[in-house]
Amino acid sequence: MRKITVINQKGGTGKTTTAVNLGAALSETGREVLLVDLDPQAGLTESLGVETSGRPTVAELLTGEAGPREAFRALPNLTVLPSSPVLAETEKRLLRERPSDYPLALRDALAGLRGFDFVIVDCPPSLGALSLMGMVYSGSLLIPLQTQYMALNGLEKILGMVKTIREAGFSMEILGILPCMYDVRTSLSRQ
Repeated sequence: MRKITVINQKGGTGKTTTAVNLGAALSETGREVLLVDLDPQAGLTESLGVETSGRPTVAELLTGEAGPREAFRALPNLTVLPSSPVLAETEKRLLRERPSDYPLALRDALAGLRGFDFVIVDCPPSLGALSLMGMVYSGSLLIPLQTQYMALNGLEKILGMVKTIREAGFSMEILGILPCMYDVRTSLSRQ
């Protein structure tokens, strides 16, 4: 099973769009794909029309209140582990209750997961606890990056975090940096 975390600390960079479209493209080739929405804004969940009211989400999975199969939602060709705004409080709770090992929460919650060829994790627009969980879980990063000067500052921060994670003994690879929002009319995009 291949795991990929789509990450960038900046909002509006195309993380969710990349995660959804990568998942859809892989599923069209016959692969079994799980999309994990780790963003409390739940953009991936909403973009796929997944209903969350009254049912467990990734928040309940991370706290052990629900198992993976209870929280998963099957769609045609895709399975989604949805998010909701409750995840913001869950993040704080995990930091309080698991201060030394919260980065392992997603890995622990999905331990023993079978039946998927790919798991794609969509992270929030930050480098906080939820993003760290996604990074540690997959060990493989895809970084959508706007073709703008300021986006390079954010990339430096991500690379610094990758270095720190590696120094802590975790495997971490960058699969690629995906240029997004390319505008042929600007010299910065062309560079």
